[in-house]
Amino acid sequence: MSGIDKLPDLSDWLIVEVWTIEEAALLWAGINPLDAAGYDIGFGDAVNRCAANIRQRDKAKVLLRALKEAVSNGTLPFVKSYEMRDDYSNGAYEIEIGHPNTPDADLMITSRTRVQQAAVIKWAKTKNVLSYREEVRRADAIAKNKRFADSLNETPQKEIDATRLCLPPPPLLTENHPLAPAELLAATKVWETVVTDEALRSNGKTFKKNALRILNQDENYKAYSNEAKERIAVVVNPVKKGGAPKTP
Repeated sequence: MSGIDKLPDLSDWLIVEVWTIEEAALLWAGINPLDAAGYDIGFGDAVNRCAANIRQRDKAKVLLRALKEAVSNGTLPFVKSYEMRDDYSNGAYEIEIGHPNTPDADLMITSRTRVQQAAVIKWAKTKNVLSYREEVRRADAIAKNKRFADSLNETPQKEIDATRLCLPPPPLLTENHPLAPAELLAATKVWETVVTDEALRSNGKTFKKNALRILNQDENYKAYSNEAKERIAVVVNPVKKGGAPKTP
C-alpha cells in the first residue's frame, strides 16, 4: 500500500464552499476535521490526538498561524470573522469584525473565522504551499521511480536490451525524437496554425505574412533569428509561383 492510500478520503469537503481557517489548516495537512471534535477548544491538543504523524501535526499548526496572519493582513479575504476581547467591564466577549476591517491575528477566533474554499486554494497556490496529500503523492512517485531503477539494476543486461528492443521508437515529428530538426518542428506547427486558424485565413494577408506574424509574436519562437523565421515562412508557403498568394 502506498503512502497516499493510507490518507483519509477528504473529497467530500470539496462540496463545502466555506471553511473555517481551522478546517482549512487541518484539511491541508491531510487531517479530517471531523476527527478533531472539540478542536475549537484547543486546536493544538486536537491535532495531536488525531494526526497520523508529526509532519501532519506540524503542518496543521504552521498553516493555522499562516492563515491567521493572511486574514489579518488582508492577503486572504474572509467571509466572517470574530475576535475574543476582554475588558474590566464586560469580561470576555466576542465581537464580529466587518469589512473593510480585518481581525487582529492575536484576538481572532479561528474556529469562527470563515474563508471561501476557492480563496484558500488560490492563496496556497500563490504561496506554493503543497497540501500534505500532494507531498505524499510526489514522494510515492519518486519511490516508484526508484524501485523501477533498482529493478533495472538487478536485471541482467541482456534482458534490459531485449526490453528496449520491444519499445516503439518516438514519433518522428516530435521534440522527443533526437534527430528532429527544430526549424522543421517549428514549420510544422506554424503551417498547422495558419491552415486551421479561421481568423488568419480570412484576414486577407498572404500565407507567408501570416506565418511571419506567428513567428514574430509567439513567445515559442522568440529565440529564432530573423533569417530562420524567413526560412520557415518560405517553407510553409504552399504556393511559390507567381508571388506570395493570399492565405487559401
